[in-house]
Amino acid sequence: MELVFDPAHLRVVALPNNPLTADLLYEPPFVGPPRPSGLTHCPFNPPPLRLFSDKAYLEQQLKELLLKPSIPDLPRVVPDVFTLLRTEQPPQAIELHAVRDLATGEIKGVREVTPRFKTTKVDFGEMFNKPPGFTHTVDLDKASSIEPGIPDKNVTITQTSEVNDMQNFLESLPDLEDLVAPELDTKYDAKKIDDVDDASLDESNTEQLEQIPQVNLTEVLQISDCAVTEKGLTGPRKWARVVDILESVPNYAELNPNPAFKWPFELDTFQKKAILLMEKGENVFVSAHTSAGKTVIAEYAISLAKKHMTKAIYTSPIKTLSNEKFRDFRETFDDVGIITGDVQIKRDAATLIMTTEILRSMLYNKAPVIDDLEWVIFDECHYINDADRGVVWEEVLIMLPSHVHIVLLSATVPNAIELADWIGRIKEKQIHVISTTKRPVPLEHLLYVGRIGASKEQKAALKTKATPEAVKLPDQAVLILDSSNQFKSNNYLQICAATKGSKSQRKSGDERSRYLALVQYLQKKDHCPAIIFTLSRKRCDNNAASLASMDMTTATEKSQIHQFIKQCTARLSSEDRRLPQVEMLKQLLEVGIGIHHSGILPIMKEVVEMLFQRGLTKLLFATETFAMGVNMPARTVVFDSIRKYDGYQTRDLLPAEYIQMAGRAGRRGKDSVGTVLIMVKGEMPDSSSLQVMMMGRPQLLQSKFKVTDTMILNLKAGLQRRVEDIMRDSFIEDSKQSQLDKLGRLRDELTAKLKVMESVNCDSCVDIAACIEDLECLRACKLALWSKVFEIAASSKVFAPGKVVVFAREGESTRLGVTTEFNAKQNQLSIVTLVQKREGRCYWPASRKIVTANSSKCELLSLGPQDILDLSTTDVRIDIRSLGTPRGRREAGQIIFEMAESWSYKKVNLAKEVKSVDLDLAEKLQNANRSEERVLSRSCTNCPLFESHSEVVQKRHALEKELRHVSLLLSEEGMTMMPDYYKHLAVLERLGYVEPNGPLKLKGRIARTMSDHEVVLTEILVGDILFKCKPNEVAALLSVFVYQGKAEDNENAEIPEPLEEIMEQFLALAMDVGKVRRECGFEEDPATFCEQFNRGLVNVIHYWASGMTFGQIMQLAVNQQEGTIVRCIQRLDELLGHVKDAAKIIGNPELHKKVEQASMLIRRDIVFAASLYLE
Repeated sequence: MELVFDPAHLRVVALPNNPLTADLLYEPPFVGPPRPSGLTHCPFNPPPLRLFSDKAYLEQQLKELLLKPSIPDLPRVVPDVFTLLRTEQPPQAIELHAVRDLATGEIKGVREVTPRFKTTKVDFGEMFNKPPGFTHTVDLDKASSIEPGIPDKNVTITQTSEVNDMQNFLESLPDLEDLVAPELDTKYDAKKIDDVDDASLDESNTEQLEQIPQVNLTEVLQISDCAVTEKGLTGPRKWARVVDILESVPNYAELNPNPAFKWPFELDTFQKKAILLMEKGENVFVSAHTSAGKTVIAEYAISLAKKHMTKAIYTSPIKTLSNEKFRDFRETFDDVGIITGDVQIKRDAATLIMTTEILRSMLYNKAPVIDDLEWVIFDECHYINDADRGVVWEEVLIMLPSHVHIVLLSATVPNAIELADWIGRIKEKQIHVISTTKRPVPLEHLLYVGRIGASKEQKAALKTKATPEAVKLPDQAVLILDSSNQFKSNNYLQICAATKGSKSQRKSGDERSRYLALVQYLQKKDHCPAIIFTLSRKRCDNNAASLASMDMTTATEKSQIHQFIKQCTARLSSEDRRLPQVEMLKQLLEVGIGIHHSGILPIMKEVVEMLFQRGLTKLLFATETFAMGVNMPARTVVFDSIRKYDGYQTRDLLPAEYIQMAGRAGRRGKDSVGTVLIMVKGEMPDSSSLQVMMMGRPQLLQSKFKVTDTMILNLKAGLQRRVEDIMRDSFIEDSKQSQLDKLGRLRDELTAKLKVMESVNCDSCVDIAACIEDLECLRACKLALWSKVFEIAASSKVFAPGKVVVFAREGESTRLGVTTEFNAKQNQLSIVTLVQKREGRCYWPASRKIVTANSSKCELLSLGPQDILDLSTTDVRIDIRSLGTPRGRREAGQIIFEMAESWSYKKVNLAKEVKSVDLDLAEKLQNANRSEERVLSRSCTNCPLFESHSEVVQKRHALEKELRHVSLLLSEEGMTMMPDYYKHLAVLERLGYVEPNGPLKLKGRIARTMSDHEVVLTEILVGDILFKCKPNEVAALLSVFVYQGKAEDNENAEIPEPLEEIMEQFLALAMDVGKVRRECGFEEDPATFCEQFNRGLVNVIHYWASGMTFGQIMQLAVNQQEGTIVRCIQRLDELLGHVKDAAKIIGNPELHKKVEQASMLIRRDIVFAASLYLE
């Protein structure tokens, strides 16, 4: 078959003389665009194919092909070059989405999801005039430095027509040179291009364009129009930006024409600026006083999430505040849920309220809600200072995904910028700091001294005066700090003088009379309602009970109080309603007096809060916890005392503590000024102490980050981030991480110096580097030795006057001195020595050269243990008393000068000189002697140039040491918490929780379900202790993990007889864990480790789980308050829930059932009465 290529039609045809006839040609149908008119045969057709039916012919062709194979001149199928203009339909794209367990976040499988693509119509007309990265066509002839995507005033916006007939456009195949030719010129006429573009517009398009308003894009984002002006920070603070709130926002309505939420009142400036920033998706840190209006910021974040159809999470440090916010937000928003340790309501709501620990658990378990999360509000974020729970806040902030916006609300803190900069650095986002010290209601602080009787002088004056009014007695309360924060020193001095020797200086015995007078004063001055902060639960109860005979409510108010209490306690059993604490609070509340502290039953505490909010409680005795979070201001705040016991000592209130409690005074919109009274019961407080407490700087926010077993196990299970990454991003590492560039430059500089530094090439000094290290060790041994000698020097004559000491202060040469006096209190040794110039230190004892002075002029010095090198057997007689005269100093200087000239070293026998049998001293002396022998055995000490050589090596050694230190800071090994991490990891590996450098083992997966005491709890679960227990005994045993009582509760604990053997096994198990921790580097003694498991409520929980009523167990727990026991049982129920989850992982249905029964036994009656805020 002879085929010929037809170039005119781009096809293969058969020649006319070919035996193949035309009817044997087959032309398959063309698949593609319609054929152009006027063409008989489409040039895009594939080549014709021959349909063969002659069998003999096929056999002949096959024979020739096999016997005479040859490569044909042309391929059997000619490639169709025009297929390059067509593309095949791409396969449908899919994405794999994880299918998770909604309860645990565990991945159970995957599913295929077809993504939805947004199709856009391409404007080919302006394709060639649009540079990459731009969203509009530009005039390339005009030089301007503009960034991609940002309009510039030099940019020319051109209008081009769309290509309506795509087929005609493709078939016409215009020459590309015609389209790009104008841009190829160095200079071109932009107007000419515009004329061409305008000419191509048809009339309809022109009319449409004329209807579009002309907008100058350069005016859309003018910085000058933005109401929020920011101040750049000096130094390395590049992520925090301070917002200037002194400048008002008069055009707020224009800047935010369609706000996500509106309030019926005018917003403050700081609120407006925070809202404008949040509208732009910025992160804000708002620091303001109590009741300043920070809740407005939280509400707007929730409204933005609602507007964007995303989710918002509000976190709080305490469950009480979470419950209160749930009630408040539920009245404002329609889709609000709450998740705490014991309550879950609408967990799929658009707005979720939870504690910070719950949010941390969600992040570790990759809960689906995080994917839709837009805003997280951290309320009371100064709680990051909490020693126990501050680490939770840091973990959450570190692990939050980058798409989540952050709102931080805090009381006034001095280093808000530092905290914001840290958050901005780890999230790589700007944090806008909005801080205001203005109080919505100013405060006045007064000293309350009570009724002041006349002094002797005043009584005498009264006898001589015609009228008693001529002798003025001071008021019961005197202003000492006014609303403008000015301390009234004159008032303070006057009240001190007036109370000196008067009857007001009563002893603290008559508390009832004092409080009766206080209540009368408050009523007279119209200062109610008032909060009396009493820093003791016992004093709260006693002081409130002493006023039970008073009546501060009207008949109408009594009726309202009675009905409200009846309604709230209706859910309780009749026996619970007769509990002594419930009856006592009913009586007090009806007369207008309330009590609020952790020992009060939770439901009654909520009753007190709600009555106080309604203005029906006139006098509230509360502890410090009432000031945390709960928004319940009063007209007056009274301090029963400004001294508190913090667990270690009794001290004055810190400024932050005082400000937090005093901030409850003054109700916004009701009071023009808030009043703070400080009760003076004994001596008058010191003026300086008062000023520091009332006007001092609040406590700095400091990192409380620590490595925990929970953190390690969760991170190793998720494999999303390493523990080292979390530690690097922690607040404790902020200062170091922000200086990485500086440290890197310093490392380069030190490395360069080392390269050019001279070295020692001496055959005798081959071991001089080792000698320098030995000398460093010797110095450490000497310091330990002489520190011990200084401790016992007072009881011996080792430093008697006249002793010759060898000493060298930091940076000075070795000298001789003569002792004059030893001061045991200041730990200082006084000597007399010669005055001489400072020189490079000579190594002692490697070089025993004593530097002599040029004159006999002497001086008196004080030395510490770090300065002493040795003590000589030589004694020198110097008249110590004459050293105060010039002649005496000259004689002493001459004696020391002559001694130094003829010096021969004789070392004293310290053990004999001290004359004390002290094993610690003997050990330190032995270590020092061995180190000294090692130094003297070095051959380099015999080199005549040892001193100069050692100086060179010492400088190099110091430089290398500094370089190692800088390199360590730059590495992960230099992180502050790295040693602690290695200890925890060693314990987990030793006990079989994690593989070395690998995943979790079974025990690790079990421990991960716990929130505290992970290791000991897991050891109990995998052991056989719980298998021997009944359900009520399980509850009693596990109570040791949740009860936080005093140490004496442990010592006086009564263990039920069935639990004695089980408790012994538990303590032995805990002791074993403590021993492993000690062996892995923890300093805590195993016995001390076991003390944290408090057994003070084991018997109470055992009887409660056995069916006793709450009133009966309160008769057993004579030293415990109702609220403490309720809180312990509630936390125990949370722990039992974790243990049930662990039983599933173990695969032990019997244990799971037993723990579930234990939970059912304790979940009853008043202990688990639903919160009033959740109704």
